[in-house]
Amino acid sequence: MFAGNRKLANVWTQRWFAAVHAALRQPRLPQVAEAVARYRTQPADGGLDARIRIAVLREMPARFAAEMLRAHFPEAPPVRIKRVLDQLRNEGRLQTEGRGRGTMWCRSESVDR
Repeated sequence: MFAGNRKLANVWTQRWFAAVHAALRQPRLPQVAEAVARYRTQPADGGLDARIRIAVLREMPARFAAEMLRAHFPEAPPVRIKRVLDQLRNEGRLQTEGRGRGTMWCRSESVDR
């Protein structure tokens, strides 16, 4: 901000901080206070993709079919489950045995639980 000179800049800054201080001291409107009181944060779990990844790496047997995972996550579209499985395979955490409906997914030996 251009204030002309240093003296005017100091006065402008002092007044700006005084205005901020006065605004913070004003009470909240009742509607805002009610909304803030009702607000509760939810812990983030990483979403559905993260839950699928955790289930694959920790909860599923070392060798499983995609159908077992679909039964574990009925709310997840099959395309989404397939995408997560493919990501894990590309990362080297899973390997596949077979093709088509008979595909078995296996955790790689190097994956730590």
